[in-house]
Amino acid sequence: MASIASKRILRPSIRPTFLHLYTAPYSGCSARVRITAALKKIPEKIKMEYHTIDYRGGEHQEEAYKKLNPNMSLPTLVVEYPDGEETRSITITQSLAILDWLEHWFPEPALLPSVNEEDPASWADRARIWELASLVACDIQPPQSTRIPEED
Repeated sequence: MASIASKRILRPSIRPTFLHLYTAPYSGCSARVRITAALKKIPEKIKMEYHTIDYRGGEHQEEAYKKLNPNMSLPTLVVEYPDGEETRSITITQSLAILDWLEHWFPEPALLPSVNEEDPASWADRARIWELASLVACDIQPPQSTRIPEED
């Protein structure tokens, strides 16, 4: 069975050209992505459009958004990039995946400590950041999520 990586076609110097960020005003997951974009000044570096989704009104469950993100979750980042004469896009869901993508493509200012291969303490420093982010995203935030139905 061929891996996904073996099917990739590498193209030199492809850079994202436009970002569409779908968020909701009262979403903590959306907030962490909006805060990261602001701290990194991403809208000053690339065309970026914010799309506000009415989560409380159920807009995230409408067919148009469901086509964009079948999980119907927020936030969602759509990244446009050139491919010859065409513009293609990828869609990234889940805030931590989006944060990782933003850190890679917009490394300045760095929000994660750098890793020095000769310094295990630097490995631990970076891991601690992901541990804290995962604690919030996976353990603290889910109990307060409106996606989890309340028990009767």
